[in-house]
Amino acid sequence: GTGLSGTSISVPINNSGFETPAVGAGNYQTQPAGAGWNFTGTAGLSGNGSPLNAGNAPAPEGGQAAFLGGSSESTLSQTLSGLD
Repeated sequence: GTGLSGTSISVPINNSGFETPAVGAGNYQTQPAGAGWNFTGTAGLSGNGSPLNAGNAPAPEGGQAAFLGGSSESTLSQTLSGLD
């Protein structure tokens, strides 16, 4: 076959730190609009100290993180471009 070896490209990922929209410390929101991500099921964003992440370390970047609820129906995705 044919292919490229050692090729590198830069593809931006929107809202990679999950900081938009701000849900606030202690809060969470399922399927938030305006995040640049597609959420299904009980996936969404959780602020530091919310009931969903109590006992866990703070978000690694900023004040909130994404979460996937307890259902196999929960997903988060984003369409990337510039890969051709």
